[in-house]
Amino acid sequence: MNNRRVVVTGMGAVTALGLDTQSTWTGVVNGKNGVRAIEHFDASAFSTRFSASLQDFSVEGYIEPRDAKRMDLSTSTPTPPSTMAHANSLAAR
Repeated sequence: MNNRRVVVTGMGAVTALGLDTQSTWTGVVNGKNGVRAIEHFDASAFSTRFSASLQDFSVEGYIEPRDAKRMDLSTSTPTPPSTMAHANSLAAR
């Protein structure tokens, strides 16, 4: 086993509980979950009709609009929390 240490210098979160670290943590502490009925598409053909989807998520302010148009959600979604984590790490200095 390797005994290397890891230091977390900043945090950022975009989850079904909230679109930032604070609201996500508040939801966790209060025992909430982000599971809801799927509304993004018609899920009637599937046996599962719920998910922990992001609500009111936008990359506005994190990615240029023309770049965001060309990106899939799987590429644009990680940008806000990584930007938040970077800002959080700088604030801790």
